[in-house]
Amino acid sequence: MNQDKLDKKQAKKEKQQERREKKEAKIQQAMANYKNSLQEKFQKLQLGLPRYDGRQTDVGWVATVELCNGSTFTGAELLTKVGSEQDAARQALKYFEGHLAEFHTDGLLEEVLARNSWNGVSDSSQIWIVIDLENVGSEKEMIKLQQLKQRGFIVSGYASSNYRNADKAKKYLEPHVHIDESDLSEVADVRIVMDITQALIQDDFKLIFIISYDRFARAAAEVFNLDSAEGRYSIKPVVSHCRTVDQVLMQLKHD
Repeated sequence: MNQDKLDKKQAKKEKQQERREKKEAKIQQAMANYKNSLQEKFQKLQLGLPRYDGRQTDVGWVATVELCNGSTFTGAELLTKVGSEQDAARQALKYFEGHLAEFHTDGLLEEVLARNSWNGVSDSSQIWIVIDLENVGSEKEMIKLQQLKQRGFIVSGYASSNYRNADKAKKYLEPHVHIDESDLSEVADVRIVMDITQALIQDDFKLIFIISYDRFARAAAEVFNLDSAEGRYSIKPVVSHCRTVDQVLMQLKHD
């Protein structure tokens, strides 16, 4: 009798699972083009492509997508990671279409270079842009960084010995290019954190931007700002995590 009940319970569970799978298949079919549509729009504007991440739950997956302006969107909890990614992309696409002005970067660099104040900082040498070169390496971005450097901003690039575009980075960013002898990419991450810590202790900068796709950069920025708020430094600099050069420019264009 007990076995019979167990069998019925298992059969019911399997039917529920089957219904969930059919429902999700319909959802994925309806949302099949959201990720592609979002990527195509970003490629057309030559923006940093959306980045997806996900975590597994007891019943499925929850995915998030982050856009180049720092906006993030969380998909519904679904059986598959792809399904949740599609839902996150649907939300991001709706946001993108309603906020196009935030993503049009034509003339943005020129606007920043023409300013005499950036987020309340009137001395460009008090603004430090730190680049994880493993993540930011296109020639277009390097040229933008070079122009910021020529305007007086401090621009520094970090990478491990495996970085293939070291010569190009040195061409645009010398003398502030740090290529570690180690072939571990994480070494550059550690070097960035160490150098920013030293700069904060010495009160060298009022604004610091870390350009990187890696999670360490977001975590580092949060820790630095928490420490600053707690009075661990004599001044309270702002440390921001950005994924692209254009995202830095979007922040610099404000007073």
